[in-house]
Parts: sequence; C-alpha cells; structure tokens
Amino acid sequence: MVCIKCKKPFNAGENDYACSECIEKHLERYGDGGENITAKTRRKSLKRIERSMNKRESQVLIALGVQQLTAQEIADVMFKMGFTADNNRNNASPRLTSLKEQELVEVIGTRVCEKTKRQVSVWQKIEK
Repeated sequence: MVCIKCKKPFNAGENDYACSECIEKHLERYGDGGENITAKTRRKSLKRIERSMNKRESQVLIALGVQQLTAQEIADVMFKMGFTADNNRNNASPRLTSLKEQELVEVIGTRVCEKTKRQVSVWQKIEK
C-alpha cells in the first residue's frame, strides 16, 4: 500500500490508508478531540468502511476526526495535512454529501463561517 499523506509504501496492517508514522504525526498535531476514543479503534473502524469509498472521502473522514467542523474547516485541515493543494471548500463539500448518504457523517447544527460570514452546516462523524 501507499500512504495517502507521504506517498511512501507501507505494509497494510491495522489500516490501509496511511503509514503509522503519518498517523502518529497527525494525532500529535491534532489530538483526538478530547474524546475517549483510541486511535486504534478509529483506525479499525475506518478500515472497515474505507473499502466502499474513494480516496478523497477517506481523507475527509481523516480530517474530520472526532471534531465538529464546517466544510471550510475540513478543507483547511485537509490542506494542512497535505491532502490537497489548496484549502478550497470544494475539496470537502461534495464528499460530505456523499458520506452523509452513506450515513457516515451528519449535520449537527450551524454556525457562522469565519471566511464567508454566512451560516453554514457543522458536520461530525457518526460512530457505529
């Protein structure tokens, strides 16, 4: 397998989307959102559902983590993680619609977007 973050080959063990080094760097940088969900559990869960989704949908779920974010905030995280070349919300928004249809994410409310100053949806992963 090839890591979606660093593009280096790795042996797919517990996950099939990123090498353990990139996962650990991500957890050090962004934490686990203060939740009592272990990284190992999240990775196993993600592995189970990733088989039916495309690469960008997988990246949206990784960026969303256990946080509650808007599409723009998810796009910002994806850019910071190196998944995308820019922080355009169109990198995340269409995938959120698809992930919602798959019942993997849900809208939990709204808030004012810092960039557009408009009311926007706030998303979170559905833990199954």
